[in-house]
Amino acid sequence: MDLNSSYMFAARVGVFVKLTEDGKREYCVACNIAKILDRDTTNWNDLLLKIGTEIQLDSKHKLRVSYWDNMSRSYEEIDSDNNCCMQLTCIGR
Repeated sequence: MDLNSSYMFAARVGVFVKLTEDGKREYCVACNIAKILDRDTTNWNDLLLKIGTEIQLDSKHKLRVSYWDNMSRSYEEIDSDNNCCMQLTCIGR
């Protein structure tokens, strides 16, 4: 991994509720996820899939990642490789 293109990805997965096959609610605890990634080889969709597997999210649920944007003073969703790379470039400055 090239040190100039590596970064630390840190995420907080909040408490969430999963519906089981029989319609019952399963409460999942919050957790922190930290990874060292390579900006040149990381694919956003693969990363979301990997995180979803780690927290045992099933296919009926969608994982959404947002960040605090100081310019617009609001949470913005990261939904693509381009959006993710743009934010990593801004944060890395």
